[in-house]
Amino acid sequence: LESFSKTAIFFNVSQPTISFAIQRLENEMKKTLINRNRSHGGISLTEAGKVFEKHAKKILQEVVDAHEEIDRMNQPTIEFGLPQIIGNYYLPKLVKHFVGNPFFQNVATNEAGSNLLLGALKNHRLDLVIISSVEPVKIEGLETIEIDRKKYSIVVNKDNPLAKQKKVSFEDLADEKFVSLKEGNVHPIAFRKLEETYNVYPKIIYETPDINILKKMIAEKTGIGFIAEIAV
Repeated sequence: LESFSKTAIFFNVSQPTISFAIQRLENEMKKTLINRNRSHGGISLTEAGKVFEKHAKKILQEVVDAHEEIDRMNQPTIEFGLPQIIGNYYLPKLVKHFVGNPFFQNVATNEAGSNLLLGALKNHRLDLVIISSVEPVKIEGLETIEIDRKKYSIVVNKDNPLAKQKKVSFEDLADEKFVSLKEGNVHPIAFRKLEETYNVYPKIIYETPDINILKKMIAEKTGIGFIAEIAV
């Protein structure tokens, strides 16, 4: 707020309370944190103040995270996220091992694209996710375990001339019309990497969040697709 008086009003305390708080911080840091322009009534951060502000923001975020984690300890449900494609492929195989286990009854599943799920995990809205990624996921504060590797395929209607080929070069697809999964999934990220690698940018005529709709559109010859092999 750049004002002692406005800050005091914001926290519903007296102005000296704010002044003394700043003095205590400056005494502890042994540095002046705020430049006080008494003639114009303005204030600004010193270089030391800017450094302190950066760390203070991290400290405050840690406090918020601690509250969220402790609050979640009182909730019996474990929030588990996974994309539609991974869920269709892996979940039926996993569930049979957990049927009858009381622990599994407290697991609530959430479906979304891999990128959206990863964001929810980082923001503490989910406890555990299985996601797909084109690169290793290394994020401070998260433990990651690679469980599988799968390829992507170019998927076409069976009558498409490309269906007769065992392999196809991405450069040969420059004039093809694609249907795609929407942003939030990992497929668009992998597709962009191919575009950038080969400097080829095919036209995407339709996007959908639903893999089943995507496959039906390919079957109806609306366009061709770029899909993880476990979804085909």
